[in-house]
Amino acid sequence: MPKVSDMLASFKLPNLTPEEWEANDREVDEWKAAEAARERASRIERSGVPKLFRAADLGVCNDLVQAYALGDMGNGLLLQGAFGSGKTYAACAVLLSKVDSMTVRFVLMDDLLRECKATFNGYD
Repeated sequence: MPKVSDMLASFKLPNLTPEEWEANDREVDEWKAAEAARERASRIERSGVPKLFRAADLGVCNDLVQAYALGDMGNGLLLQGAFGSGKTYAACAVLLSKVDSMTVRFVLMDDLLRECKATFNGYD
């Protein structure tokens, strides 16, 4: 098996013009951007954010919701209000603002409570 130092010594960069190097760099940048977009889409898919809310924009949310999302998110956030007041939209906007930097999970309260209740089988 050849030594790494021997392989590196025999490595030669392609003989490209400056324009060809620029084109190559653009192609690499486009690939990186596409790869980042694929990773983001995959993270969003795994997050459970409903498709209807995957374009939720933090910028149109209440100032307190924005402040929470831009802070350390350490104390939790309770969203309450009437049907159609934007609670789900705001929650999804917060999650989407964090999906690139941490694992996020969207869950409806009914589903969460059902999962918790299922762990108490036999303890009626």
